[in-house]
Amino acid sequence: MLFISGQMSRDQRREGGMVRVMQPVDAIEQCMHDISGILVAGGSSFHKVVKVTVYILTDLPVGYRQIFEMVYKAYFESKPARTVVEVSKLEYNSRIALDVIALV
Repeated sequence: MLFISGQMSRDQRREGGMVRVMQPVDAIEQCMHDISGILVAGGSSFHKVVKVTVYILTDLPVGYRQIFEMVYKAYFESKPARTVVEVSKLEYNSRIALDVIALV
């Protein structure tokens, strides 16, 4: 089994020394892209994910959760078991963080 923890959607990222503010869909896509890279490096894929824990801020901007759900469904077509936990704060001012367990 492969255990991935603390993958976050960050609203900002550095590019050439500049901080770029990311749109919500881009931040969530980047998070999923990062998870994909870890899954592949570990000999797995999104289709082999069996459990996802989503940590989501309680005070998300309007529409953010709907954007997350749209992107999430595109990646997790196999519909693994999922737990959603509302939290008051995440590291790096992230709005969403994911833990993933996958078969190898």
